[in-house]
Order: sequence, then structure tokens, then C-alpha cells
Amino acid sequence: MATQVKQHIVTDGLYGVVDAEATAKARLVQSGSDYNMDFLGSSINRVFINDATTVPAPGQKYFGFGADANTYIHITDLNLSNYNFDFSSGDGYSVDIWFMRTGEGDWATGSGTYYDGIWNYYWNHYLAFRGKNVAGNKIFGTGLSDYDIDMNRWYNVTMTHDNSDTSKHKVYINGDLHQTSTQANAGADKRFYIGNWDSSWACVGKIPICRLYNRPLTAEEVLQNYNSSKSRFTE
Repeated sequence: MATQVKQHIVTDGLYGVVDAEATAKARLVQSGSDYNMDFLGSSINRVFINDATTVPAPGQKYFGFGADANTYIHITDLNLSNYNFDFSSGDGYSVDIWFMRTGEGDWATGSGTYYDGIWNYYWNHYLAFRGKNVAGNKIFGTGLSDYDIDMNRWYNVTMTHDNSDTSKHKVYINGDLHQTSTQANAGADKRFYIGNWDSSWACVGKIPICRLYNRPLTAEEVLQNYNSSKSRFTE
């Protein structure tokens, strides 16, 4: 019988990883009622974790969101003022994220509709849930039309964007290419939220992994990442 070799995640172009199973290695430290941890292998670049966000306990494989509208993880620097990565420059980007939705938020936008953010590059490129008073349990975002999902089920979504060919904006779901579209390049805002829509409309659920790349991954690389992680999500 041939020996199966476990696939490893793609590291070429990897900005960094927010991974609930690796918080100890990332130096998760309490800062008042909030938390910080290293990002990009440096204590200068930090991940800021709002105090209402559930941080991983031993054996827990996810960050929890939805205790209130302001549960979020924010990628920033030590002083919460600079943003040391930029989707608008270079070859493009990829965001590779796992999540489970467990409920709907009761926070509304100014128009009375409800959106629960999964990740957001400061209103520019994003992925979100349809929330209360918006028909259906769906995910949507930049280059992604409404996609039906189930509560309490793990999903992997990877969004890739090619800055040199905006017609190649792609969204993969559970390792498979789902949608290709033409999208404008992301702006230079440099703010990135996980589990929220700019710290105002949190997802209600769990996010264990978010990987950021400074280039568009290929279909083969997206599938490699999916296969490298899916065994963690069997519930």
C-alpha cells in the first residue's frame, strides 16, 4: 500500500496566518481587556483581538464571534495606527478563510438591512453573510453572488485577485472554482478585519484560519490549501 503524504499549505507569497491552533506560537498576549499577537513573524506587526472575541482555549480550534457587533480581529501594527500590507500594490492578493456560521446578528446598517462580516478590506473587497431581514442564509462578496450555506457547517472560501488582469478575480468554495468576474483592484486603505465588517457588524460564528497572500493563488494551490486543512473540520 502506498504511503499517503500529508499536503502542506502553500507558503510562496504568504503574508501571514491567523490560526486558532497556533496562537501560542504567535505569542498571544493580553493587553488590558483585549489581546495582541505577532503577525508576519514580528512583534511590530500585530493582530489586535477585540475583548468580546472568544480566543482559543486549549483544544479549541477557532476564534468565536458575535457576542456583540464589535467582535473582531484587526490586522494592524503595535500602535494600532499603521497597516503594513497593501492589496493595491504588487501582483494582487488571495484570502483563504475557513468559517462556520452559527446564528445571525441583530445589528442593522443605516438602510435597515443586515450584513454580518466574515472579512473586510475596509469596505473595498470583502466577504460577508446575508443577515436578518435579508432573505436566505447566504454568503456574498466581491465577485461572489449569493451562495446558499447551512448553519453549523464548516466552509472554506478563497478569493484571489490579479492586479494585472482584473478579469481574473476568482472565488473558490471548498477547493472548487465557483465564480470568475471582473473587479476593480482593491484600494490602498490597508485595513483588514476578520469576523466583522469594519468593527461594526460581526459574524455570528467561528473562524479558525485566515491566510493572506500577496499574489493570486492558482487553482491547484487553492485545492492544496483546502486539502491540507479539511481534516481539522469534521464536525
